[in-house]
Amino acid sequence: MEDTEAARLFREEAIKGIASGMSAKRKVRDRVERESNKRKMKKVGTCTIWCSNLTYAWRHFLSKIAELRYIFVLWRSHLKKIEGFFGTGILSYFIFLKTLFLLNVPLFVLSFCFITIPQLVYQPSPTVNNASFTGIELLTGAGWFENTELYYGYYTNTTIVMNPPLQYNMQLAYLCAGGGYFLLCLIILVHRMSKSFRTNYVEASFVKSQFVAKIFTCWDFGITEKEAAKLRHKSVYTEIVELLAETHKQAQELTGGQRCCRVLTRLCTWLLYFAMLGGSCYLVFFIAERLNQDIIKLISDNLAAGSATTALTLLVMPLCISAINFLLPFAFSILGSLEKYKYPRHELYISIFRTILLKWAILGVLLWFWFNKISRSSSDLACWETYVGQEIYRLVLVDFVFLLLTTFISEFIRNLFTQCCCKNLGKPEFDIARNVLDLIYAQGLCWLGAFFSPLLPVICMFKLFVFFYVKRISVVMNCRASSKAWRAAQATTIFLSILLLTFFIALAAVGYSIFAIKPSEDCGPFRGLANSYQSVLNLLETWQGQANLSWIKTVVDIIGSGYCRAFVLCILCLLVYYYAKVSASHKILVERLKHQISEEGKDKQFLLKMLQDASPKKTGSQNPDRKSASPQRPTSSGATPANQTGSPAKSPDQGGKDAFAMAMAARQQHEAVGVPPKDY
Repeated sequence: MEDTEAARLFREEAIKGIASGMSAKRKVRDRVERESNKRKMKKVGTCTIWCSNLTYAWRHFLSKIAELRYIFVLWRSHLKKIEGFFGTGILSYFIFLKTLFLLNVPLFVLSFCFITIPQLVYQPSPTVNNASFTGIELLTGAGWFENTELYYGYYTNTTIVMNPPLQYNMQLAYLCAGGGYFLLCLIILVHRMSKSFRTNYVEASFVKSQFVAKIFTCWDFGITEKEAAKLRHKSVYTEIVELLAETHKQAQELTGGQRCCRVLTRLCTWLLYFAMLGGSCYLVFFIAERLNQDIIKLISDNLAAGSATTALTLLVMPLCISAINFLLPFAFSILGSLEKYKYPRHELYISIFRTILLKWAILGVLLWFWFNKISRSSSDLACWETYVGQEIYRLVLVDFVFLLLTTFISEFIRNLFTQCCCKNLGKPEFDIARNVLDLIYAQGLCWLGAFFSPLLPVICMFKLFVFFYVKRISVVMNCRASSKAWRAAQATTIFLSILLLTFFIALAAVGYSIFAIKPSEDCGPFRGLANSYQSVLNLLETWQGQANLSWIKTVVDIIGSGYCRAFVLCILCLLVYYYAKVSASHKILVERLKHQISEEGKDKQFLLKMLQDASPKKTGSQNPDRKSASPQRPTSSGATPANQTGSPAKSPDQGGKDAFAMAMAARQQHEAVGVPPKDY
């Protein structure tokens, strides 16, 4: 009795051919398997047992590490409580805030370890900073902070030599730390967005009924505490309500006049929106242009006065921008309610688009002003990079203060007013879209300012950390879930896409300042160069003189040539075209397979019907007067019934084959005519 695959298949076929019942075949199969297993059983060696125990211990260790890691997940209990009481919508905001907080950690680590620590070792700022600290610098970012490691202008351009063999090039460290973070951030954002898109759009499109998945698979059977079970129950209930709100929509039949009125209303709202957008951008540019000379004079005087008037002058533009970002989204929400979109998600996406376009436009105006006005006024300004870093510092700080004030006024004060005076007003709803876009705007400022202020990421991390607890307390105590339920998963993908676009805007701005703008002459690690990238070219020139490193310069020249860029662009275009065509062909193939499966189901129903009509029937059992046209079973003596005209009796298998042939012939006949067959 061999143990090969061929022998096993031969035994199975032999057992199937035994002329006995199923119970006897099962007994024979079990006995054969026992005999075969006896041959396979061998004595296990000590080394094998030791390896098995070691593998088991390692897996047990990994499971314990996973449990410990789950315990130390950041804000786990808070997120679980928010999900239980408010559902996936508000939870998505806090998960997004957590994502941004963790995203800033590598930025701070890279900047602090590779830029700030070497500068502290080389020349700490307290040894050369003689300015007095009055406290007002915390609001303005100028004065005492100007000659510290907070800003670009303080960092040296020399190569730090600790020991004769060890040298640290500050210029390359400054570029590589920023470039490494932007590359890491790009990889993380693209991965998260692609994963979210695949989960929430691609894979979700194949799910026919999401209610079945929610009802039968969403419960966590690991819950043992009563409070946790209540939280999970509330979470499941809220998710099902969101699905019902998305699925059960009532179609509204509009007349021609109503359609025209709605189109005109939306046209007017969009014109009003663009008017507000243009007015906001012009106001920001006007304030920046008008206060430019005053701010430059105050910075050049190192904020000696330290008065409130001086600080207010520096804070005018950040206050104006924060006020615009606070007030106009409410106006956009009113415009969205007037447009009366059919689906709640459409109103949400339009509001998101309008708000983020406003923030992008304001950032674009500021970047244009900084790079085209400030960077060219080198005679009036000693270090324009530090000026830009201070402006972004003030924007971050004032934005944080505004977010705290809006949380206090729009949520706490309104809830207090509702409880004391007007109970019919109800608790305020938590505006997910507006709050998430505020986070995206703050993160965009962090990306923009990281190059001009290397320690700005730690300020943004502190801001997000404090804001999480402020929002968490405010949501639990003062807010209620939104009355318009919407799909949080798809909205998360939209938010990640907007965050990625904001990242590209910041990357383009920082790249433009590195490659196209001349650095300041008297400050920063790139002083005296044509542009910041010139430091890399100088290093390559030094390598070219060395025989073992000259090939690096050749490779960089080839990669940076226009022919190589054109070749890479063509390859990328071809890849995009290829994958687009493959995706389209796969989509067509899926549709054809779905149609084929549907047609096969109809074929089976049609064939079963024809088989039932063609199968032999017992005469006189149910309808004695009915004569069957189908072949009848032969009698025990082998004679045919009297009403059979001598035709030979057919077996059930033969009758099934005839039925199949009849069904296919009928199908072909009906397809030729173009009319679907009966019962099809």
